[in-house]
Amino acid sequence: MGSFLWLLSDTDLQVNTVNGRARTYEQLERAREAALEAGVPKAEVGGLSSPRVRFMPVVHFVYETVKNHHDSVFQREDAALLAVEFSAEEVGQFRELFNTLVQQRDEELEAAAKRAREQPKIGRRLSAVQAAQVLAEAEEAQRLQKERELTLGSVIRRLTHVARVPGSEIVKMMAMMGVKMSATLRQELMDRTAEFSDCPEEGLDFPGFLQLMQWMVGSNFGNINGAAERTVKSQGLMDKNGRLQAGLVFGKFGHMDSVTVRSRRTVQQDTVDLAAIGLET
Repeated sequence: MGSFLWLLSDTDLQVNTVNGRARTYEQLERAREAALEAGVPKAEVGGLSSPRVRFMPVVHFVYETVKNHHDSVFQREDAALLAVEFSAEEVGQFRELFNTLVQQRDEELEAAAKRAREQPKIGRRLSAVQAAQVLAEAEEAQRLQKERELTLGSVIRRLTHVARVPGSEIVKMMAMMGVKMSATLRQELMDRTAEFSDCPEEGLDFPGFLQLMQWMVGSNFGNINGAAERTVKSQGLMDKNGRLQAGLVFGKFGHMDSVTVRSRRTVQQDTVDLAAIGLET
């Protein structure tokens, strides 16, 4: 049991707290019962409340963890969809833009990490801003590298990963749209980003991003509607009813490529292939 808890120590299950460990024990018992109900021989499940954790209950434990995570994600997304006034088509467009911003951020971090590895060490002094940026990029690159390691914790983190866009990427997108980002506007945008995020230190997930976009359009933040109108005139981005397609307007400034959009249906169709990620015994 101690080894099992240690394998989960780098997840969000909080096994190093009293309450978190109690929840883990309860979930493990449910996983054992689920394995038995699925027809797994008792010898491969082990005894209930046994300190020895066998492989098949671990599979069901991971399955329940991922399912609980997806349920939570869907609840947050459903709440966001009820809060915004975008059409289904626009929501799809904003999802593509969000995924593209995430992809661009990941590529930038990978490139920064590669440059850091390849550049020779030199003795020049860095400003405080430069040093903070280098440190942040190094920490993010280290986090990405850690996620690639094949451990039980890394597998759970990968299966429950929530894509996020930091506020700095939103600021860059706004600047590309022609919005003059004064210090006051920048601070207001960062404050709103923190307000709509469920994890402000990591950035916006898609529900938070969607609500931020709704606030921007509804409040005409930085005269963003004026920038959108200029884009409409130059690009002809109207729907069949002559209505501005907000998602496409924003997307024009996101360098949108073809991306895979994961919906509720596609996520529910996913299966946890432990053999493919190296955890099959």
